[in-house]
Amino acid sequence: MHTMTDNREAAYYAQVSVTNHWHAAAHKAIMQLAGTGRPFTADDFRELMGDNQPSQPNAIGSIFRVYRKDGIIRPTGLFIESQAPSRNGGAIRQWVGTTPSEGALAA
Repeated sequence: MHTMTDNREAAYYAQVSVTNHWHAAAHKAIMQLAGTGRPFTADDFRELMGDNQPSQPNAIGSIFRVYRKDGIIRPTGLFIESQAPSRNGGAIRQWVGTTPSEGALAA
C-alpha cells in the first residue's frame, strides 16, 4: 500500500479501512475502464460500480488521484458536464488509461 502524502487521498484510504470489498471492486472497475483505451469519467466509474458505492463520497475522487499517481490513468485535459444528479451538472475530468510505455501497472 502507498504512503499517504496528500490529504486529498485520505477519503480513499479511509474507505479501504472501512471495507476491502469496495476497494477490490473499485480496483477492478478502474482497471476495466483504463483498459478500454477510451476516455472515461467518474460518472462511468459510478455506473460500473452499481449499488456498490463508497460510504465516503470523496473516495471516488481520491481513488482517481491514487491511480493517476500510480501511472495507471492520466487526464485527457478535457472536462465534461457530469450526469450524476448529486453533481448538479458540475464539470468532471475525463481520464484515459495509460499504455505500458507510459508506465501503467498491469492488472
